[in-house]
Amino acid sequence: MNRWTHLWLKYKQNQRKVAKVCSIVLTVLIVFLAGYAILSIVKADKARADAASGITASESPLVDDRNRDYGEPGLKKVAETDGWILYADTTNGEMAVESKSNGKIWYTNPLDREEDTYIAKKARLESQIELTFFTPTNNSTATADSLNECVKKGGLDYELIDGGIRFIYSFPRYGVRFPIEYTINENGLVVEVLMGEVEEYLTDQYQLITIDVLPFFGAGGLAEEGYLFVPDGSGALINYNNEKQRFAQYSAPVYGKDLVEPGDTTEIIRKEQITMPVFGLKTEENAFLAIITSNEAYATITATTSKKSSAYNQVYSTVAYRDYDVPTGQRGHNTVQYNESTEPFSDGSYRVEYFFLEGDAANYSGMANRYRQWLIENNSLHQSELVQEPYFVLNLYGAVSIEQYVMGFKQPVVTALTTYQDVIDIVSEMKSRGIDKIILNYMGAMNGGLNAELTDEFRTENVLGSKRDFEDMLQYLEQEDVIFFMEQDPINLYQDGNGYTRNEDTTTSFYDKDIVIYGYQLNQRKYQKSTARSLMKPSLLEQITDRYFSSAIENELMNYSAAGIGSVLYSDYDEQCTVYRQESRSIWQSILKTASEQFEYVMVEKGNAYTFPYVDIIRDIAVEDSGYDMIDESIPFYQMVVRGNIAISSSALNLNVDYHHQYLKGLETGTNMSYTWIAGDVLSLVGTEYNNLVSTSFDYWLDTAVQEYLDAKELMELTAGKAIVGHRKVAEEVFETTYDGGIRVYVNYSDSEYTDGDLTVTERGFAVVR
Repeated sequence: MNRWTHLWLKYKQNQRKVAKVCSIVLTVLIVFLAGYAILSIVKADKARADAASGITASESPLVDDRNRDYGEPGLKKVAETDGWILYADTTNGEMAVESKSNGKIWYTNPLDREEDTYIAKKARLESQIELTFFTPTNNSTATADSLNECVKKGGLDYELIDGGIRFIYSFPRYGVRFPIEYTINENGLVVEVLMGEVEEYLTDQYQLITIDVLPFFGAGGLAEEGYLFVPDGSGALINYNNEKQRFAQYSAPVYGKDLVEPGDTTEIIRKEQITMPVFGLKTEENAFLAIITSNEAYATITATTSKKSSAYNQVYSTVAYRDYDVPTGQRGHNTVQYNESTEPFSDGSYRVEYFFLEGDAANYSGMANRYRQWLIENNSLHQSELVQEPYFVLNLYGAVSIEQYVMGFKQPVVTALTTYQDVIDIVSEMKSRGIDKIILNYMGAMNGGLNAELTDEFRTENVLGSKRDFEDMLQYLEQEDVIFFMEQDPINLYQDGNGYTRNEDTTTSFYDKDIVIYGYQLNQRKYQKSTARSLMKPSLLEQITDRYFSSAIENELMNYSAAGIGSVLYSDYDEQCTVYRQESRSIWQSILKTASEQFEYVMVEKGNAYTFPYVDIIRDIAVEDSGYDMIDESIPFYQMVVRGNIAISSSALNLNVDYHHQYLKGLETGTNMSYTWIAGDVLSLVGTEYNNLVSTSFDYWLDTAVQEYLDAKELMELTAGKAIVGHRKVAEEVFETTYDGGIRVYVNYSDSEYTDGDLTVTERGFAVVR
């Protein structure tokens, strides 16, 4: 057998092995060539993108070597006032504020951060800001901290300014640059993100959407005692190191959720919202209160405790530069949607002022007192004469539209619940039983009743009585010194009519769709399609309310009550007249300012902070927080801020599951009691979309309301017109509220008597100490 024959036989014996090896080699070669081709395409696309942006990597102003000496690392004094010293490290952007009175130093970044074993990305502890970007190529997000993506890439610059320092943050990889100014004044630290000076060079690749501002400023450590304050509902505390890392962090938008979302919006569980643009923390004997003083409608407040994402307890704010949405079902998957037709929120600056509190003022009471003082100093808290009397706030439903069979056909029929004569009878009965100070809000009393066609003209509803009956009611209420309101709803459009239609006059959603909002009946597990509503364009509201004001005044209405304006803030993405939340806020304020000039008193519900300069009474305010797992304690922060300036009332006691608990909450928080009633047969509402009103019978609740009012009357008279200056927990389920002048109220929620020396508070009761 010759050599070639031997090799041929050898090949035949190993043919399968040879084929396998060749296949592997060929596969590797194909993968390599494909990867090389893809890399070439990516590089070409990036080059084209840079060219389209007018820059190249070597030409970008974000990566130019400024050849500047930034000095030695370390904090150096850059500004000083009578009370504070501001320090800055120009090499990395770190800041600190020192109090001259007690030597306390507040740091932007934790000093002992190297010991943190809980954080996954330690660069966050050394950063002053963290950015989130939208990436159009794959509808995802990317985050960038200022240490890795700015400082370490030579992107940090600075200049000294009057009272502080301006840092210019450049993020070369993401093509973004903008300045933040840090200054001190007589109150403390002012941080101002100059949104109008944001520069973006790579918007086809990265678009800035949010900025976390000083996320670790003043953060409390594992060995420290204190709490975080968030303005959820009436106010809430999150204790340091509360071992709740398994629960979600607290994060909520200022002024509540923007209802302009993709597709249909469903309101199933109603949580309390943030009504004031503030947050704070207390560490040992020091505290700070942060007030967002410009562009607050674009802010979100976040709070979390140690061991969840780091070893620190932190509270901070985030400002949105662009709007975006995380689609339903995609949360947690790093997927977002972005509306390319929207512009950045680049008007002006985002400003946060930090007020430092010491000694006896270093607590949530001190924070509330400082915020109230700031509001008064800035003419942002109206002083109403209605606070001088203890009022019973009564809501009455006038009429609703209920589907009934008429001549064999089912159709909506406007049905009276509380007629004009009923109003007179109810007030007369209350007066005879000792309830002598009444504020009355008449809802669903105009033409069509509750959820009727939106109108810019005042017209009475025939089923409630004649025009003469209406005038007689007004005359009677005036004689009895009842403060009377008829509620207008200028925001919600339930059906076309009176010149307004869903096709033409309602807001456009984030995805250029019409907004439809459905309620949900938990007991029947179905949507309330019959009360589906749309939101009116913000740009139309001044026109609607101006016309209504003129008509209402002609009909001798002296006061104005607005539904929605005090609690709902939303955008409109109509390409022809886009309105963002901060612009809506300005429109809402303009409406309330006009109302305060034309009417004697103005009422809103819930009462976001932008209403404070113009309103006399805020109804349905929260007396507790939302009950999120991360929260440890509810506090009456809201009441401490506004009470004594604006009259306030809680939500109706008879609409709460535990009405006596709600009653005690009103006493603890200094909030006027409120009931919602109808005079008619509540059984007619069973099985309708108004099923939630079956507990509103005047006859059923009158005795209870009278007894509670009389029991609390002395307390309400003693504290009328007085601000709450202190609040504390004295025992489990026992709280003390202190009023200006020294009056103290103790409320006991427990099922056992509380005693402390000469003080005795009965179970589920209250006591007053003068």
